[in-house]
Amino acid sequence: MVKKNILNQNSIPFFILMIIHLGMIVNLMIKKKGKIYWFVLLSNIGFAYVFEFIVLNIFQAYKYKPAILKKSALDNIFGAILSQALFIPITATFLTATSVNWFGKLAFTIYFYLIEHLFIKLKVYKLYWWRPRYTFLLLPVAFTISDLMKSALEKNKKWAGNVVHYLSLVVVSITILFVPATMRKIRYGIGFYHSWKEHFILAPLYSFYISFVVFMNSEKSGMVQKFKTLLILCFTDYLLCYMKILKTNLQHILIRILFHSFIISFSNFIKGKIKRQTQNIH
Repeated sequence: MVKKNILNQNSIPFFILMIIHLGMIVNLMIKKKGKIYWFVLLSNIGFAYVFEFIVLNIFQAYKYKPAILKKSALDNIFGAILSQALFIPITATFLTATSVNWFGKLAFTIYFYLIEHLFIKLKVYKLYWWRPRYTFLLLPVAFTISDLMKSALEKNKKWAGNVVHYLSLVVVSITILFVPATMRKIRYGIGFYHSWKEHFILAPLYSFYISFVVFMNSEKSGMVQKFKTLLILCFTDYLLCYMKILKTNLQHILIRILFHSFIISFSNFIKGKIKRQTQNIH
């Protein structure tokens, strides 16, 4: 599904931004070695995913055109992933980690505001009912949430650890499930024909659900509890297939069992990391 020539007039602006923001990540790795910033980044990506699900997937506020994937609907979501998993969350985390003041945050808000206008002019981003001024007003909110999450994690607030834990599961599950969708291995929908619009509404809801199941069952440790969680997730898949909401093949069902097992293992891993890191601060 990836185009043969991914470097083209549309994709180059996205790749330039990718390089810039990956540079921010490298800077954080070198100068800010505290693992807490990775938790802040995961929560920032998670909040961005929730926001994009509502604004883009449900209400179709705009459309990305990076021209990297052949299918327009997939290309649109891939552009959203670049924006919401890289550009804005990395910037928010970078500003939090470097304790940039409000003048600096205003400068980055203007930076994204101008980029949005540039992308519209380059025709790699199309607006429907969204307006750049909404971006200008909401970015400071995102930067504030990032700062609040860092502060709460440093104070070892239980709710902050739970938010990072849950959103980390959402980020990983949504991102991983995008891959088989591009390969046409899975499709969510209602009725005989499952449109991409239906898929990208139901697939994130599915990720929110399985992340919640795994998160809620993570309080109890042990192999028996993990196996029970795996059975719940597998039964959910069976039920969705039976109701013809999920279309997939037998081979991919086996892969999904591995996927669920990975999410459960990742949940235990990230929970332990959050607990150890917040305790080490004090």
